[in-house]
Amino acid sequence: MDAEAAKLIGAGLAAIGAGMAAIGVGNVFGSFLE
Repeated sequence: MDAEAAKLIGAGLAAIGAGMAAIGVGNVFGSFLE
């Protein structure tokens, strides 16, 4: 695996992690607003 592939994989994992965190925070706020 070259450095470019490693960078792309790292960016993908970071994006997935940020998305999961956003979904979790959204669920918490959603439950408070109901």
